[in-house]
Order: sequence, then C-alpha cells, then structure tokens
Amino acid sequence: LEHSERTCRFCAGGQVEDARHVVRECTAHDAARTSLVAKLPSELKDISDDGVFSALMQGAELRRLCPSRPRRKTVITAVKSFWRSVYARRQIQN
Repeated sequence: LEHSERTCRFCAGGQVEDARHVVRECTAHDAARTSLVAKLPSELKDISDDGVFSALMQGAELRRLCPSRPRRKTVITAVKSFWRSVYARRQIQN
C-alpha cells in the first residue's frame, strides 16, 4: 500500500498509520503514550517535537539530546516497553 493509503484501523482519526501517528496521536495508544512520557527525562517529554521524536526512533539523535548513557538506557527501555504495549494491543484488536 502507498503511505497515504495506510489509514489507522485503531482510532477514528482517519490518519495515516505510521510511527509518528502511533507515538504522537493515536488515541488507541493513549495509555501506552502516557506511560512512555512519564518515564522519559525532562528534555525528551515533548514527543510532539520533531527532534524528540527522532531521538526516540534513532540512536544518533538520542545521543545528542541525551548524552548520559544511563539515561539513554532508561529511554531505550521505555521506548521498547511502549512498542510492546502497542503490539500487544494490536494483537488483541486483530
């Protein structure tokens, strides 16, 4: 499917279902998103910011915004937990 044709089946927003939608907007994942943001350090809590989103998805940007290795490990663990929750919810709804 073309990117523009991948409409989210899990919320009523009619948005293209991509990583940005799932992390930032999809109402089906509000609880997982809230949990994720609660675990992030203050400099990464604004997930609507493109730089923060990139940091959560890419290692190089994360190293730039969060230079502390222990804090990065916490972020990586939180992001993994978020995606596990998303995939679990998708399995239930399929």
